[in-house]
Amino acid sequence: MIFVQAAFVLILVAAAISDVMTYRIPNVLVLALGALFIIAGSLHFAQTAWLSHFGAALLCLAGGLVFYQFGQMGAGDVKLLTALALWAGMGGLIALLLYVSLSGLVALPLILLARSLVVWAQATKRWREGWAVPRVLTKKQGVPYGVAIAFGGILMVALTPTVLH
Repeated sequence: MIFVQAAFVLILVAAAISDVMTYRIPNVLVLALGALFIIAGSLHFAQTAWLSHFGAALLCLAGGLVFYQFGQMGAGDVKLLTALALWAGMGGLIALLLYVSLSGLVALPLILLARSLVVWAQATKRWREGWAVPRVLTKKQGVPYGVAIAFGGILMVALTPTVLH
């Protein structure tokens, strides 16, 4: 199971990095997370509450689509959160959403602080004119919430004794 957890974390780290760099979460990463769940669940087929896991994913997908429709979440964020809900199941869904929310409360101020440090560095000529400013550190850009979703998923696996039940 350690290999499954390692792959899980690596996929989430890749999703977070991609979201910071490009504001996109590749579908291949979300599909890999789903496939990894199917494989891990199949290894413990009798103990896996399949309806609970698929129900949690469906619930997250429906809620996420509402947020997407109103421009509050990106499509990649919705898909990533849905894949993580598949892992959490109904029993772990509240914990997952709590971890994601708490991760967002940490990530947002850090990104805003980094943005203001770039502005300060530019104003005081510590930022050279030829240096590119990453999109995530420019004003009026959205916050790549996939970082908080990914870290919330990692917390879920780290703090939940067994995710697959």
